[in-house]
Amino acid sequence: MTAHPRAWQRPYTNSPLVVYTKLSPNHSGQRIHSIDRITPHCVVGQLSAESICGCFTSPTRQVSCNYGIGTDGRVSLCVEEKNRSWRLSSNFNDQRAVTIECASDMNEPFAKMEEKSKKARKSGGGRRKLVLAQNGSGGTEQ
Repeated sequence: MTAHPRAWQRPYTNSPLVVYTKLSPNHSGQRIHSIDRITPHCVVGQLSAESICGCFTSPTRQVSCNYGIGTDGRVSLCVEEKNRSWRLSSNFNDQRAVTIECASDMNEPFAKMEEKSKKARKSGGGRRKLVLAQNGSGGTEQ
C-alpha cells in the first residue's frame, strides 16, 4: 500500500473528549492513509473506559483500538489517531479508520447503541465530537 498523496497534510488530533489515556504498544506506527471512516466494535462486557484500554496493553494480545467508550460514556485513548491501531486484521480498513471499542452487554443484543450515543453526546463539547449512530455505524462531527 502506498501513502495517500495528502496524508502528510492532515494533522492528526486526538479527541478532546478523552478523560483517560493508556497508550497501547499494539499499533503499526504512523498511518499511510488519511482517516475517512470510523469503525465501532463492541467489547463484550460492561467495562469502564480505563478497563477497555487495559485490554490492549499486552503485546501478546496483538490487538488495539484508538478509543474506548465505557459504560458511563467516558472516553479513553488507547492508540493516538496518528497511528494505525490493530483492530480488524485489515490493513486497508485500519489505515483509514478511527477504531472505537464500546462497552456492551454480555448477552444479545449486546450494545444498546441509542444509550451509548446519548451518553457520548452529553459527555462533551469541543470542536470534534465522537458520535455513535443508532444503527451502529460511527461518524465524526466537525
